[in-house]
Amino acid sequence: QTVKTNFVKDISLSGIQIASKQYDGKTAVDEDLITYIFSGQEDGHEIYIDNIEEISLTYSSSQVGTSAVTYQDENLTSLVLGGKDAGIYKLSKTFSGFTVGASPIVKRQISVSVNSSEKVYGDQDPAYQGVLSDGTTLAEGDQLSEVLALSFTREEGEDVGKYAINPVYQDEEEKILVSDTNYEVLYKQSGTISYLTINEREVSISQIVVESKTYDGKADATVSGYRIDNVVEGDDLTAVFEASFTSVDAGTEKEVAIEDVTLQGEDA
Repeated sequence: QTVKTNFVKDISLSGIQIASKQYDGKTAVDEDLITYIFSGQEDGHEIYIDNIEEISLTYSSSQVGTSAVTYQDENLTSLVLGGKDAGIYKLSKTFSGFTVGASPIVKRQISVSVNSSEKVYGDQDPAYQGVLSDGTTLAEGDQLSEVLALSFTREEGEDVGKYAINPVYQDEEEKILVSDTNYEVLYKQSGTISYLTINEREVSISQIVVESKTYDGKADATVSGYRIDNVVEGDDLTAVFEASFTSVDAGTEKEVAIEDVTLQGEDA
């Protein structure tokens, strides 16, 4: 009778290779970036280190560039194997020649746009601020206002209408968009072109005064005084009225109907 036994093969961890990552502001090494280099692993076998956090793999800097990775070598002997083929192997507790290699941290790519906005004629422009677009995000703790070297301006004009909003680069020749070298920014218009829309300003008319007249059998009335409220200071705006008495009979405190008002002047 043949008795089957599990064959356990000695294996050693000779190194770790860490793949490149986009800047995320963190120094801790993400386990998903790690490739384990084993000596003695059979082709096709799936094994890995199940508790790599024990050695606290850490970048010496979170910034973009090639950064050394440190680890707690005193905890190497506590590492254990994981994976569907881990039972075939016994991990050596000797780590002579163990190395850690890391690819560079690369710039984080973000897309930025500016939303269209609107205002009422005569009011101040709203603040134009860049916003993240296309689902891109900043590293935790970073602020877009600190990352961007970008502001916005618009086409000149204060009349009612639409005015294109455009970026103002820190360096027009090089089109530099960032002050933080950990980022690479693509400026992208939201939709086609972003606009500031200037809408008409609503005014109201009060304190209307109607001239007295001698009875002439007609209902027409003449407005001799009025006040226009909510006019932008310095604007030229007057009003022309179509008005009539509701009765042609002579009398005092007569009721007047205002049928229509037309605004006139340079800024009407």
